[in-house]
Amino acid sequence: MTATASLEDTRYQTAAQIQLLFDRTLERVSSISGVESAAVSLGLPYQRILNLGFKPLDGEQAGDTETGFIANVTYVSPEYFSTLRIPLKKGRVIEPVDREESAGAVVVNEAFERRFYRDGAIGRRIGVAGREREIVGVVANVQQGASGIGGAGPIQTTPIVYLAAAQTMAGTFNLVHTWFSPTWIVRTSRSVTGIEQHLRAAVSAIDPQLPVASVRSMSQVRSAATESQRFLMVLATMLGAASMLLAAIGIHGLISSSITERTREIGIRMALGSTAAQAIRVIAWPGIALTVIGIVIGGLLARALTRYIASLLWGVQPTDPATFGLVGALLLFVAILASVLPALRIMRWDPAQTLRA
Repeated sequence: MTATASLEDTRYQTAAQIQLLFDRTLERVSSISGVESAAVSLGLPYQRILNLGFKPLDGEQAGDTETGFIANVTYVSPEYFSTLRIPLKKGRVIEPVDREESAGAVVVNEAFERRFYRDGAIGRRIGVAGREREIVGVVANVQQGASGIGGAGPIQTTPIVYLAAAQTMAGTFNLVHTWFSPTWIVRTSRSVTGIEQHLRAAVSAIDPQLPVASVRSMSQVRSAATESQRFLMVLATMLGAASMLLAAIGIHGLISSSITERTREIGIRMALGSTAAQAIRVIAWPGIALTVIGIVIGGLLARALTRYIASLLWGVQPTDPATFGLVGALLLFVAILASVLPALRIMRWDPAQTLRA
């Protein structure tokens, strides 16, 4: 779970003051019963975080520089990666020894390495947040809120640079805290409601005037990041279901009308030896055949038009074969059901009475 507090306060204008606040509150929070680990960072996964430029200092050209040397940048405390269970891929993570007086160290994610240092990022030096720093580790990707440097969608995998909170300069703190607030991250076996009071009390014990804006679980953070998209998805699903229902009703009505109009023909067929199954097939097949033709034509048109809606899709490829196949199969199933059900009335007919009608 997470707790967000505002540091737009004249009492926190130096890096030493902010770092002391972080250290003391983390120590207090870690002592709460049920807390396994705690960390602090600027923002969270699934949220938008700071876009900041950096400068390669190795004298070599980085890999993909089409969008310039810009990445998401956040400061983190040493327990950040273990608290969020973000796997380490190479090197090491931020450690307690990464203090203000030690050599600058940063950790990057795999998306950063793939974009800027395809031959390996470990040991490279970059200038970021007012200081020269060495890339000491590479961690797995996490999804962040849309920031303009990743793909499409409300959350996306972006290049990220993780600064050691203890090595973040006062100017950077003051800049980022104008738009963003620090977040305390807690891994606990207790529920949000069961520990929220203790979290607020722990922060208040260090600074009674520091406001804690909210306490949420990570599932709530993730849900909030895609809330509007999920609403639109539900709305689109309902509209699609309504359209399919109307289509099914239309096919059902068309087949029923066809049966009524062909009553004498069907009676003659059955009187001449046609079975009920054969009569049903004659009645139902035209609707099914037209549906198959419509699915093929619609699929080809949809495939041709996907480039116009690619920017609106998220979590699925524009030409995802599974999606096309599933939608086509669903439409065919509805058409078969709507065609066969009215045709089953034939099984209750008496050929002699049909001919006398």
